[in-house]
Amino acid sequence: MRAFIAALILSASATSAFAEICDGKRIATIETDGSFSNGTRQAVLDAVRDGVPLRVGWEVGRPGEPPIVIHWQDAKFVTLFEGQVYAQVSGDRQTPQIGKNDIVLSPGVWASMLDTKGRLVTRLSDRPDPIEQKVRSHWCRVS
Repeated sequence: MRAFIAALILSASATSAFAEICDGKRIATIETDGSFSNGTRQAVLDAVRDGVPLRVGWEVGRPGEPPIVIHWQDAKFVTLFEGQVYAQVSGDRQTPQIGKNDIVLSPGVWASMLDTKGRLVTRLSDRPDPIEQKVRSHWCRVS
């Protein structure tokens, strides 16, 4: 299942220097357990209340290992609910060719919701049930 989730790659730019995430526009980084290693939940809430466009990034890989892929996309729809923020992202499916240094387009689309609790919930066009995964995520201002 984890390998299948790793196949969900956005057509967006990934960063290789974590210290420079979002070029100074980072609001927060949320770990897989929902804790904030950078910024605060309140900072994300304030940005949403102020109408700040968000760009979200999340890391996919095996626990305890460096991420296999890092995805980035501007949030398409943002919801503030009961003290949490939910950001929807979606796209065409892509599959990494691990060990071949390539990514190929795959049939279908996906839609995901990233939240400030450290979760990514994904629904695939060819599967009826959503897939939930704990991910490290980055929340940034678009401009």
